[in-house]
Amino acid sequence: MLGFFVTLLGALASVGVYFYLSSNLPQISSLTEYHPPIITTVYSDDNRKIAEFFDERRIIKPLHEIPQELINAFIAAEDSRFYKHKGIDFYSIIRAFIKNLQAGYDCPGRQHHHPAGNQVLFAFA
Repeated sequence: MLGFFVTLLGALASVGVYFYLSSNLPQISSLTEYHPPIITTVYSDDNRKIAEFFDERRIIKPLHEIPQELINAFIAAEDSRFYKHKGIDFYSIIRAFIKNLQAGYDCPGRQHHHPAGNQVLFAFA
C-alpha cells in the first residue's frame, strides 16, 4: 500500500514539474510565424548594390544548402551522442549530475563555499 502512495506521489510530482516547466515555453505553432531580422539592401539606378543596413546580419538558407560538414560540426559541438538517443540523453544527464556533485556544485551556476579559494581570489584583488 505504501508503494502505491509513493508511486502516486511521484507521478503527481512529475506532472506538476512538467506543467511548471512547460508553462513558459513558446507554442510550437509560433515557429512557423518566426520572422528573423533581415538585411535592408539599397540599390542604385543601374541595379548595383550600394548599401546594406542591419542590426544582425542574418542570411536565411534552406537546410539543403547548408554543407553537411557544418551540420556535423554543430552536432559534434552540442551533442556528441546525438545519433545514440531519441531526443533526451539520460546517460549524459546523469553523467553531468555526477560531475557537478564531484565538482562541488549543488545547482547550476552555484558553487559551494571554499574559504581557501576565496583567500587566493582576494589576494589578487
